[in-house]
Amino acid sequence: MGTNDTESDAAPPGLSGRQLDQQNGGLDEMLTYDRVTAAKLGLTTQSLDSALYGAFGQSEVSIIYTQLNQYYVVLEVAPEYWQSPEGLKDIYLHTSAKGNISGNIPLLAVAKGRANTTPLAINHTGLFPSVTVSFNLAPSVSLSDATLSIGQMQKRLGTPSTMQGFFAGTLLAYQQSLGTSRY
Repeated sequence: MGTNDTESDAAPPGLSGRQLDQQNGGLDEMLTYDRVTAAKLGLTTQSLDSALYGAFGQSEVSIIYTQLNQYYVVLEVAPEYWQSPEGLKDIYLHTSAKGNISGNIPLLAVAKGRANTTPLAINHTGLFPSVTVSFNLAPSVSLSDATLSIGQMQKRLGTPSTMQGFFAGTLLAYQQSLGTSRY
């Protein structure tokens, strides 16, 4: 399910029990190549990408044919090496640069890692990524007050015009009832 929003100052007054379906607990490692050092060692960004894919991707390297079936041979590293960013320390690149430097060079000699978080899942509404925010009304707060409070919060936060929001559930029914009662 979702996570609790603990930032009470960001929430509009009169709303309680906020829940988000956004889950940002995934780990991500961002690598930045030092292209100058890599070029001095005779490495290209393509060779760096290939080494990373060879270590963390799944490569079909062969097909075994039998009389009844065919079996794809997939190359991948053992899970203990790809389940943590520590596995990056064990990746070596073969270089045959001109001059006196050649052999195997650690990936981290030409790349720097930076840990980030990433969503565990990206929810969508139609074709667009979305986050659902659920809440309860505090006692003595009306639906019109909640609608007004949410609109004021969006203005205060400077929500960009490219971000769209809409109500669902009880607030949607409330808005629809206002739309039909005006005519």
